[in-house]
Amino acid sequence: MLFPKFYNKRFKHITVLISLAICTLIILNGYLSHDTNQVKIENEAIIQFKASANRYNPKQMTYVVFQYLTAFNKKKHTNHPLTSNIGGDFGIWFHWDDWVDLSAGNTKLNQVRKQHPSGGCPNNIQRYGAFSGFPFESMRSKITRSKVDLYCNQEVPKRIVIATDKSFVELPVVGEKRFVESKQSKKNTKNLSQEDKDSKEFQDSDDYHMMFGYKNFKKFEKEIDIEYSDFIFNIKDEIVRLKEKWNRRYIWVLEKKYLDMLEWANHLIDFSGSNEYFKNPWKFKDSLTSKIHAYAYPFYQRSLTDGERQSIAQHMIQTWFQFAQANGLKSWLGDSSLLGWSYNGIDLPWSLNIDIHMPIRQLDRLGRDFNKTLLIENPRFGNGKYYLEVSPTYGKQAIKSDSIEARLVDINSGYSIEIKSLMFHSDVQPPKKFWKHLANSDEKYEAVATHTKDWEWQNLRDTIPIRHTYFEGTSVYIPHNVTRYLSNIYKDKFINATYIGDYNYQRDLRLWVPNDVCNTSPKNFRFINKDDYSQLSLKGACNKESLKDEYQITEKLTTRHRELNSNIDKAKDYDPNQLKDLPIMRKDVWEYFNDIVHRTVDHTNWYNGVSSN
Repeated sequence: MLFPKFYNKRFKHITVLISLAICTLIILNGYLSHDTNQVKIENEAIIQFKASANRYNPKQMTYVVFQYLTAFNKKKHTNHPLTSNIGGDFGIWFHWDDWVDLSAGNTKLNQVRKQHPSGGCPNNIQRYGAFSGFPFESMRSKITRSKVDLYCNQEVPKRIVIATDKSFVELPVVGEKRFVESKQSKKNTKNLSQEDKDSKEFQDSDDYHMMFGYKNFKKFEKEIDIEYSDFIFNIKDEIVRLKEKWNRRYIWVLEKKYLDMLEWANHLIDFSGSNEYFKNPWKFKDSLTSKIHAYAYPFYQRSLTDGERQSIAQHMIQTWFQFAQANGLKSWLGDSSLLGWSYNGIDLPWSLNIDIHMPIRQLDRLGRDFNKTLLIENPRFGNGKYYLEVSPTYGKQAIKSDSIEARLVDINSGYSIEIKSLMFHSDVQPPKKFWKHLANSDEKYEAVATHTKDWEWQNLRDTIPIRHTYFEGTSVYIPHNVTRYLSNIYKDKFINATYIGDYNYQRDLRLWVPNDVCNTSPKNFRFINKDDYSQLSLKGACNKESLKDEYQITEKLTTRHRELNSNIDKAKDYDPNQLKDLPIMRKDVWEYFNDIVHRTVDHTNWYNGVSSN
């Protein structure tokens, strides 16, 4: 017989299994290909905001830190003893429970807080938090576990760096201790008004500079050249060099600490196997779609709406580049962030993180001087608090997925800036495809092949000198030759695309628009005034308030990009110190939900300015 009969039991079983497999694949395909509903995520965010509002307010600890600075100032001028609940003469105490909304872990932590008001955890709770979640554990359970881990096990920052009007002020963290807030402190910080934001509490003071470490803001330069030596780093050579100094008893204390760190990192790489240093809240959905979430564990709370991600990104970018410039750290946009800039000067709306590149020696310095630093955004602009952590395995190849060498994490969402280094190894040759973009033999002869930890190759001559531009309206740096830099990453696949994933690029708006909003530009005139393209009509926004809102936020940002970068590899001449950064036009995330919950607005727009409508 050519075909088995249906009464054959084995055939029946196989048929049933195949049918079940097909049904499962159909269901999974529908689940995995369906985009997360933005309205549903926002509703969940509002519910979470209401649930934690009585206990958590991001303004509180910012206000308390400035009160500490003021108290220190008074002590200096009056010789009165320092009166502050958060610190003493040598710095401040810190506990993650004061700075992050840990409400998701309350089922485990409420009793712990009662038993240990100043901090600390029983061993069984510590073990619960330290255990990495089961692969198929529910997301709610993972989030609970992550908050317990943050409360009980995570090391506190070494320092807090606060952005003021003219500088960054550094406060040392002297130990771990919860801030037991008083009724008066709650009263003072529950609803800080605009008058509070504009008060002298948040302004620069010369006394801060005399008492604490500080770095004044520095002007951005049109171009910055970087030494070739900044791209050369060999961890074993560094260890040998420092050991020789140690053997001669001619080594500084900080150098000895650096040596210990390098030896530990070298050991960690050799014996860590397939483990990654930075953890993400792994999801079953992610593994099948290869859309691994860039949210940082254990700070992840929930999925973010597009509006939340874009807001956090704009605030973070300003803080990072101001901080890097003030401290002489050279970095530039890379990967998807650079791709977003090339189109319209803003981030891609679907991007899960901001991508930053820097030379390996600069990353080494970042780790030595600023690892485990908490950056506080200038409270005039928002409530951002960002934790900088550098992996000890930077500069040495490990598994490909362990390519992120440092990250700056928004501690209340897990959204992050991911930082990779570029390095040069004379004993490693680039692949053949690296040479394809080089036009002639002279270019090939002069090329200097550098690469990231996950073997993304770049010609150093396309990278330096890095040049100034505006991204999301704020001053940043980009590679010297953007087209080639992007081609080495994306192989020309997306550089001129107008459809990527679920978005289409509408040139008249200079925006990536979700296909479900409108999959092409309408033929009708889209603006309110024929002589003024700054205001989009509702009909021109495909009858979507969200698109009208986004255009109002980005119109000035994308207009500046178009005016300066008609050629993305050669900007028009301008002085970055004369052409100032544009204002942050996206609401702070906490302010956005606070306005909605307390009904101080009658809309759900992210635009932070005064509408002319």
